[in-house]
Amino acid sequence: MLKEIYTPQEEIEEYFLSPALNQGKIKTIARSLYSYKRLISKSGREQELFFYENEAMLMGSAMDYMLTSGLPLESKYCVATMEKKPSDTICSIVKEVMSMVGEGFTFLHEYEDKILESCTNHGYQSNWGDAAKVRAVIRDGAEYAVELFLCSGLTTLSQEEYNTILKGYTQIREWLEKTYPNCTIIYQKPLYFNLQGVDCKALPDAIVYNPDTRRVIILDFKLTTVPITNFDMIFRDRRYDVQAAFYKEGLMAYGYKVHEMFDSDRIRNISFTFVVYSTKSDVTCDFEVSNLTIDNAIKGFKYRGAWIPGITEGIEKYLWYEKNGWEEEWMVKQDLRRITFKKIETYDSTYSL
Repeated sequence: MLKEIYTPQEEIEEYFLSPALNQGKIKTIARSLYSYKRLISKSGREQELFFYENEAMLMGSAMDYMLTSGLPLESKYCVATMEKKPSDTICSIVKEVMSMVGEGFTFLHEYEDKILESCTNHGYQSNWGDAAKVRAVIRDGAEYAVELFLCSGLTTLSQEEYNTILKGYTQIREWLEKTYPNCTIIYQKPLYFNLQGVDCKALPDAIVYNPDTRRVIILDFKLTTVPITNFDMIFRDRRYDVQAAFYKEGLMAYGYKVHEMFDSDRIRNISFTFVVYSTKSDVTCDFEVSNLTIDNAIKGFKYRGAWIPGITEGIEKYLWYEKNGWEEEWMVKQDLRRITFKKIETYDSTYSL
């Protein structure tokens, strides 16, 4: 029988408050200072809007919450009655109008002046007359405004989003129960460790111990809107190899504490697997990350003639920026580092999992 252990939410909240370095920052710093500055600032779409919600990320976060928290979805999310949300711009205008009005907000149509002001802020239909813009916002946004009011501060999900999340959750739950029937799973165990003198942190979705094989498997749940056959492309573009390697390094740094987690002194090895639900294919597949890919992600490697930096280089860049400031690119001042990193053994990786 599957044994499941859920981490208290207080511990997870403490994790997010910790200033330690996470894998997202490391892989972005490794790419470039410009990429890191974009990470910590708003994206182009976020800058254009008062409020921006990435639907795929929202659904992925909600699915993760259902799988890993041990709490009902309703404790953090509100499932609305509307089938589909309006456009990003209409959602943002409605959010801004509600923010302008404050706690006394009642119905959207009562705040035409605020709607018009927000339309101007968003550059919404600049060629239309004022009355036409206000009518369009009320027509498309009134139901959304009511749902936001009723949800009272919780993150709002449309029926369409909820149904998609539920499909992913159901498929992954079935996969877990079928794949690890006699195993122990710890969900969202915060890991704190040190790499190259830098305090780091990781929050795996799940850590599995299989007593039959004596293996520990780190799991990360993904929801993607692309076909499942294209996950290798997503894996490459988003540097999921770094995530896998970083989490594995973090768990290995725990040493004997890993044995204590599962009350066992018979652990043979540690591996990493992505469990991916594709909304496009409506299917769930698992992808185990190879040791070669893990090694490449740590040391860096060549891919199609280009140097792809790894965790080691990302942390070294971080330390250099902390000492010298976050204004100029590391490679500009550290040209000799190119020579150093060329000495590292590299592979003509195909990013295969």
